[in-house]
Amino acid sequence: MANTKTSATARDSHMTELVDTLNELINDVMLHALSYGMSYNEAFFDKVNSILTENGDVRELTFSEYNGQDDKGRKMRADGYGFD
Repeated sequence: MANTKTSATARDSHMTELVDTLNELINDVMLHALSYGMSYNEAFFDKVNSILTENGDVRELTFSEYNGQDDKGRKMRADGYGFD
């Protein structure tokens, strides 16, 4: 029984760390969006792009966002990125 209890405690600790990291990212993104006058989506992209670039996972990505309507007046939205 001790192993199960220890495993549960370790799992809870990892989950708490994960939630704390996620909350920190969300707060950083909101502050970045407000500071630079950009959408939340673009700020999220900037933060993740910085992390991925620093880790060497990507070179440099370019944010692309489209908000519009189709010919019937329905709203459309697309978020993406581009790279060379």
